[in-house]
Amino acid sequence: MRTLFNTAEVAEAHRFEYWHDLVCNQFVSADSANKSDSPFDAAIVSQDMGRISLSRMQAPKHTWKRAMKHVRSDDDEHYLLGIVAKGTGVLEQIGRVTQQTA
Repeated sequence: MRTLFNTAEVAEAHRFEYWHDLVCNQFVSADSANKSDSPFDAAIVSQDMGRISLSRMQAPKHTWKRAMKHVRSDDDEHYLLGIVAKGTGVLEQIGRVTQQTA
């Protein structure tokens, strides 16, 4: 199944909140903050392949921080393989930080 989520379908004032809820529901819970000065135009395209879901995310600058409270609240174990095609990314979970580049 192929699924598309796009913030363009949401009123501009609610786009980042929509994005936050979407990512937390589709992937894992975390805190986020919008760091973009422009309208928050973001999208996710997902394709299920059995028990694996491949997703492509495109979004302006924002942050995610996953603390122990988030890890404890999620019932399942999740593995995230991230590939940055453009720009940079920083992943932080329980005090461990890694930077991603294209």
